[in-house]
Amino acid sequence: MTTRVRSPRITALVLALAGCPTGCTGSGAREMLDTARLEEVRDNPENAAGIYRAIVEQYPGSSPAEAARARLDGLAR
Repeated sequence: MTTRVRSPRITALVLALAGCPTGCTGSGAREMLDTARLEEVRDNPENAAGIYRAIVEQYPGSSPAEAARARLDGLAR
């Protein structure tokens, strides 16, 4: 089985462009958060960090952004 490591910027861009079909910010942020957590489980911290940063930038006042900030702090340690 081949494992591919994607650029965090590309992953974040794809997720941002996909967005939520109805423009719902909360749902899109939660989906991105789930994806970032999956990247952590897959041992791709660089990809996860890129997605977390995108969440913080795109949804700064949301609860997923707060969770993303916390995980970014955790990954930095």
